[in-house]
Amino acid sequence: MTRPDEQFLALTAAIAGDPRNPEPYYARGQHSVERGDYARAIADFDRAIALSPRNPAYYIERGDCYHRQGDTRRCIADEDRAIELDPYNAEYYERRGRSYLSKNQFDEATRDFSRAIRLAPENALYYHLRGVCYAWQREREHAIADSLKAVELEPTRAEFHIGLGNAYICEHSLRDDYERSIESMTRGIALDPQNADYYARRGRCYGHMAKFEQAIADYDLAVGLDPANAGYYYVRALIQRAKGDRQAALLDVQIAARLGHPAAKREMHPLVRFLNAFLSIR
Repeated sequence: MTRPDEQFLALTAAIAGDPRNPEPYYARGQHSVERGDYARAIADFDRAIALSPRNPAYYIERGDCYHRQGDTRRCIADEDRAIELDPYNAEYYERRGRSYLSKNQFDEATRDFSRAIRLAPENALYYHLRGVCYAWQREREHAIADSLKAVELEPTRAEFHIGLGNAYICEHSLRDDYERSIESMTRGIALDPQNADYYARRGRCYGHMAKFEQAIADYDLAVGLDPANAGYYYVRALIQRAKGDRQAALLDVQIAARLGHPAAKREMHPLVRFLNAFLSIR
């Protein structure tokens, strides 16, 4: 647990002065969440719920703590209870939808985001999240439609343009439109140029189009922004290999292996390296 600070001590004093009031427990729990002390926050939300068991906000906040701890089952149980108490709160459906999405339960997540949209049809985030679900399910047309709606409602949000870019290529088939995907991702990068993942995503598109120089340039930027990401080195190695630059590919595989990338570590096994060298000279 984290060390108490002045605000925590002030809230503790408020609890001592009125121990039957759930709000100071709730406030102290929120403060602990801000400090990353989820176990302590859950303990305070437990007390708030015991004193006021029909307040949905207490369940939602405790559920969020469970989610951050990786306990999705308890998280969804709390979100279920919050929705039962307040079935017209769009944010609660969004929260539960995200929980289902984290478990790859796309049908359940899609239903919750759809409910959120019905309750708050001008909220761009809900369309974006439903579009993400459709993309994972390879429902390309639905994914594009929702992603376009999100961009229309909130055109300055970088992640929505990236989501649209993903929608264009979600089928992994001949229908995938890498040109449009790159256009959307480029707009997203312009809005958030410090996000390494956005360059990696666009670089992957260039790689699929056999535009190896552009792909490597994007992965160079991704690595520069996040040099500890083993996956970026490994994918760049694959692109280097496809381009025919075996030496550069080997260097990236070595770095990826040192950073713990499983496939890179397998490639660097002495027997695998011997077999690769033997096959390359046959």
